[in-house]
Amino acid sequence: MWKELRAKKLGVQFLRQRPIGNYVVDFYCHRLNLVIEIDGVSHDGRIEEDIARQNELESKGVQFLRFADVDVRYNLDSVLREIKEFKNPSPYRVLLTEAVHFSLFADKTLKVLQSSKCSLLTL
Repeated sequence: MWKELRAKKLGVQFLRQRPIGNYVVDFYCHRLNLVIEIDGVSHDGRIEEDIARQNELESKGVQFLRFADVDVRYNLDSVLREIKEFKNPSPYRVLLTEAVHFSLFADKTLKVLQSSKCSLLTL
């Protein structure tokens, strides 16, 4: 993945193993204020730490995309497409991203995300 990000194939510069405050993130794009984290074996047993770190950085306006290392290894095109979509979101895409974030980092029960335009049901 670093080969793709380093070559600026997405049209923006990413830095690898970038310190932000007291944390080091896998990849960071200053222009998008975006952190990309690759979750794999090194994150096993550290889910609560990862959530706390992400929440703290998000409270400072940093945005996150997380991918499983298996997806990066075996489905890189999909991962890159997801990052490209983040750069140019449609209104539906923004709601979907917020809903996924909400459901993953809440209590994992059924949630409904509502806006003035629509409701989105997530698990």
